[in-house]
Amino acid sequence: MVGILLVLVAALLLAIQNVALKIIVSPGEFLGLFPLGGWVRPTVDHALLLLQMRMLLTVPLMVVLTPRLYDHAGQELGWFWNREALQTRPSHRHYALKVIGACTCIFLALVLLYVAISSLTTGVAVTIFFIHPAITVLLAWAILGERIQLGQLGWIGLVLIGLVLTSPSIASGALQQNWLGVGAAIAAGFAYAGYSLLTQLSLQRQPNQSVLHPVTFSLLQFITMLVLATLGLRLITIDIAPGMWAQIWSLTLVSAIAAMVAYIFNNIGIQRIGATKASLISSTTPILTALLAALLIREVLSLRQIFGIVLVTCGIAALSLRFRKSAQPD
Repeated sequence: MVGILLVLVAALLLAIQNVALKIIVSPGEFLGLFPLGGWVRPTVDHALLLLQMRMLLTVPLMVVLTPRLYDHAGQELGWFWNREALQTRPSHRHYALKVIGACTCIFLALVLLYVAISSLTTGVAVTIFFIHPAITVLLAWAILGERIQLGQLGWIGLVLIGLVLTSPSIASGALQQNWLGVGAAIAAGFAYAGYSLLTQLSLQRQPNQSVLHPVTFSLLQFITMLVLATLGLRLITIDIAPGMWAQIWSLTLVSAIAAMVAYIFNNIGIQRIGATKASLISSTTPILTALLAALLIREVLSLRQIFGIVLVTCGIAALSLRFRKSAQPD
């Protein structure tokens, strides 16, 4: 019961993180009581800034936690960045490219997801992004040659139907107005699917090839995102009123802590109840996000979109169950 509760709290914390981001970029009424948010314009530039701010808070937390979670992380990082091995051993170089590719994909996925949340209602953006397990199955078939079962195709079809229902209506003209957000959410799903596949390849033990521990891999992932976001900010212009920084940092801190605690709770939950059950519970994140956004910032969804969110959640839960049972039984 404790494991189920931990994973459910992790999903709820991720939903809180999504709503916190929406508040930063979109003004609204908090609990219907007072105005809150809208401190930055919803642009790609500011999405990059918000990711960098979050990483500036997350990386120090990970640096402090990593030695407590895994003693040999420092040694593994030294091995990974060994210049001689990178220059003289093709297998090590290819492995490093997989890891850096995974880190780059999660960076792109988060930037694009931030853009989507900025442009769409929060629940819709997160639901469209959550098609990534379906994309992962298709990419694994196309790239790795993994067989797709007939049942998986049926659930993928259900996810696609839910995606169409959740997206802004073409007839009303809303899709033309929100094409950037929809496109960003779909692209974020593809980027995250790439991240999932490359992470699987990076953590899978191979003959005559050492691999990083998941904790070391996570630390490297956060550091890479911080570096990429910082480099990206050198190419853009940020336009934020000086008096808004305190509010932005406050909610960014909430977002960073929520994400970090969710990461820890989810991993502990997986150890207690297994990956299959944890994956099923985690698939409720789109529904939890939509409910929290409706409660906290009064976002409104049509009945069609609510039905679409439910279909996507059910389809993703089923896909996750089938994948986990075949790949890593409890």
